[in-house]
Amino acid sequence: MERPPGIWDGKSFGTLANAFRLIDQGKKVVVIVSSEETSVTTIRSQGDWNRFVSDCAPDLRERLAKIAQPTIAATSGEKRAGLF
Repeated sequence: MERPPGIWDGKSFGTLANAFRLIDQGKKVVVIVSSEETSVTTIRSQGDWNRFVSDCAPDLRERLAKIAQPTIAATSGEKRAGLF
């Protein structure tokens, strides 16, 4: 099933937390950033995620770091997405 894109105001923690959870499950995430200039970003991997959040405000990155710790997938043994 296709997932709808996340629309992000450039500030909200919850939207990015949900995006991280999907990436952590190995899913592709499309984020539409609706702030001063609208942009569309597709995040497919941990590297994409790292690049995306590197442009976020430092306080938002700190909050995301608390939930976005690298984990080990119980069934596959593969490292899942982390914040950095």
